[in-house]
Amino acid sequence: MFNNQNIVNTETSSVRKFYTGLTQIKIVAINPTLDQLSDLIGEDIAKKFDTNYSMSEFNGVDTRPIVFWVTDLDENISPTPVQISISKDDVVSRAGNAQFINDYLQSTYSANLDTLMNNERMSWFSKTGIKNARIGEVQFYDILTKCLKMNTKEGNAIEVLRTENLDFDSVLNGNYDGLRNLVNYLPTIDSYPISLAAVKEAVDDEGKTRLRQKFSFYQDTFFKADEVSNWHTNRIMEKHLDAVERQSSLVKDYFTVDFQVYDKTKCVNYEEAPSETMSQSSSDEPSWLRH
Repeated sequence: MFNNQNIVNTETSSVRKFYTGLTQIKIVAINPTLDQLSDLIGEDIAKKFDTNYSMSEFNGVDTRPIVFWVTDLDENISPTPVQISISKDDVVSRAGNAQFINDYLQSTYSANLDTLMNNERMSWFSKTGIKNARIGEVQFYDILTKCLKMNTKEGNAIEVLRTENLDFDSVLNGNYDGLRNLVNYLPTIDSYPISLAAVKEAVDDEGKTRLRQKFSFYQDTFFKADEVSNWHTNRIMEKHLDAVERQSSLVKDYFTVDFQVYDKTKCVNYEEAPSETMSQSSSDEPSWLRH
């Protein structure tokens, strides 16, 4: 579902530029209605998306999609969807540990609640409002609190969000009013979070190489609203080197540290690029809808 535009815009014959690196972003829609999405990307393309955001089953778990439509601050990138999935089911790690969250939105894993409560090394983890974290809950609150520049160490963060219908339960139950109102509120507080915009080459079913661009909303690559600084770029480089050792997903994305027009030779993990060329579109369907 990521933006996968080909290099040539068939309507204007103009070159489509791709950008990569750390950049400030605008959130231009969250779970928009069909009309809202039509205003953003055009009615014909908007109709191809599910704007009901209904629960659906994935690997035996019922999940609800939360779709953030974003662009960079200077709007060099066309509106691009970033989706996270949330569920009422509790998070359990592969090792069998449960994830817990508290009223200050701190989170951690533990074998069980008693073990967590009695662990002397967990003094940093507040026991106020502690409960099992559900699928997507930690990521959901991480995104919202960073967008709102909230200090979650003060007061009951969940209760504050609940007053604006921005709490996990309201959204999980299908109430998107708070999310949609948030889109108009964020510019009033100059909230332009920092995200890693990544360009990735992917091979489609026909064996052709295409470009895909996406924004990373992972906790390690998504930061509170600010201007990009050396601190942010250093953090990304640290995460990149860690990912190389673990062979994790971060190294599969072709990114630079500095936001710039995509040039494979300047990407951090250039040597892992699968090809030197990309194919042209061969279908009337918008290429960014193809996988």
